Amino acid sequence: MSLTLSNVQLQELLQRLRSSIRPWGEFVSTKNFQLPVSAPMAGKRVLKNFDRYYGNYSVLFLTLLAFAIFTSPVLLLAIGVCIGLCYYLKLKYKDRNITIFGREFIPMQQYAAVMLLSVPMLWLFGAGAAFSWVVGLSLLISVVHSLLYNSDELQKASEMNIEHV
Repeated sequence: MSLTLSNVQLQELLQRLRSSIRPWGEFVSTKNFQLPVSAPMAGKRVLKNFDRYYGNYSVLFLTLLAFAIFTSPVLLLAIGVCIGLCYYLKLKYKDRNITIFGREFIPMQQYAAVMLLSVPMLWLFGAGAAFSWVVGLSLLISVVHSLLYNSDELQKASEMNIEHV
C-alpha cells in the first residue's frame, strides 16, 4: 500500500479548507459566547462548531505554527538546512543514485537519510517543544471556542429545548 499525495489532491484539499473558512467577524463575535445549558447541549455545540469552523481552527493552528518557527531563529535555521539538503539532492542527483562506501542509494533513500539526520537536529533545537506548545495552545483555544460559541442554529435549538421543558 502506497500513500501518495499529488499536486491535484493537495490543491483540492487547500481549496476545500479555504472555502470552509467562515468570516472572522462571525468567528470572534463576543455576543455569541454563552455557557452551554446542559452537558448534552455542550457536546452537540462542540461537534457542531468543530464542523462549522474547522477551517478557522486550521488557520489558527498554522498561524501559531508559523509564529513558533519564526520566533526561534535556530529552529528556523535547522528547518532551512533540511529543506536546503533536499533541494540540493533534487538538483544534483535528480535521477541518479549516490554511491557512499560502495553502497548505492536511490533518491528515495537519499531523502529518507536527510529526514533521519534531521530528527536529532530538530529535537536538539526544540522542534518537539515548539510543536507541542502549538498543538496544545491551538487545541485549548479551539475547544474553548467551540464550547462557548453559540451559533444561530444552536441558539434556536437551545431555545426550543428550554420551551419544551
